[in-house]
Amino acid sequence: MTTAPASAQAATWNRWPVLAACALAGAVVIPYVAVVLAQAHWRQQRGPRHAVARAVREEPAARVVLEPTLILPPER
Repeated sequence: MTTAPASAQAATWNRWPVLAACALAGAVVIPYVAVVLAQAHWRQQRGPRHAVARAVREEPAARVVLEPTLILPPER
């Protein structure tokens, strides 16, 4: 990728400051607007959001003590 010489870059600011400022602002504004629009379109595709149902609080079940299911003989 080649870049313009420093004198050409300075000439842009000296000759067309409005154009250079617009290009610089566009480099920030265009991606921002693109992201905002993409998010708005994505939300629109998802459809309306439904109300969240409130969970009914239930009492926890009584704890059951588990017994071991495999008993190995002692090693000799």
